Amino acid sequence: MSYQVIHRGPQPMIRPTAEGWAVHCVEEVTSTNDLCRSLPEWNAVLAIRQTAGRGRTGKSWVSDAGGLWMSMVIPADGPRSRWEPLPLVMGWTLLGVLRQLGVKELRLRWPNDVMVGNRKLAGLLVERFNEATAVIGLGINITNQPEQSSPELLGQSTRLKDLLPHVPKPESLADAILVATRRMQEKMVAQGFTAFVDEINAAWGDPRKVACELKDHTRQGTFCGIDQDGNLLMQDESGSTSALSAIEVRIMKEL
Repeated sequence: MSYQVIHRGPQPMIRPTAEGWAVHCVEEVTSTNDLCRSLPEWNAVLAIRQTAGRGRTGKSWVSDAGGLWMSMVIPADGPRSRWEPLPLVMGWTLLGVLRQLGVKELRLRWPNDVMVGNRKLAGLLVERFNEATAVIGLGINITNQPEQSSPELLGQSTRLKDLLPHVPKPESLADAILVATRRMQEKMVAQGFTAFVDEINAAWGDPRKVACELKDHTRQGTFCGIDQDGNLLMQDESGSTSALSAIEVRIMKEL
């Protein structure tokens, strides 16, 4: 897949940050994840707008001016299984940064949406373009109004402007996320995914009725968190709990 950077100077502005990141700042790009495809580890792309932002199932993500649209390249070598739960861990990492800002009533929605009540505040997409690194793309609504571009989002999204008395600048929020992401990666390498499981499970909120779309059918039950391998746990009406991998579950909808 090719990417296109639109309406900027001959080269993106690159600024160093704490923790050794290099951030490429662009005005408009089709997708920050695609621009990160050719960048080395500990590089990030921060855009004012994306014209072709996307989510986990290829669904478009409205990325107008006023939000934070950023992708980061982290080292992810070693066994591929080590990094399969990365979307879960990064969702929890992002929630932690937003909680430190003072956002209330935050919770995770499987696998990695950050919610306030029943409204989506942030989401992310993790992609692997090679065996040595992972690209983490994220979007956070700050002052933008996604429902103006996509009316179907009315009542389904929220933004920091409506949740905080003082709204952070995208660059400041990006720096906090970069620091937290580097620390998360180091902990993943040193301790593995199991070091995060209890805290991730504490972030889902109350048990919820869900419908999981699998390859050839849909299963309904109660979402009960994740197990030590990162599998989704769902309890059926009989009280039996089954584990479903992220590969099996195309979409989980809260009922």
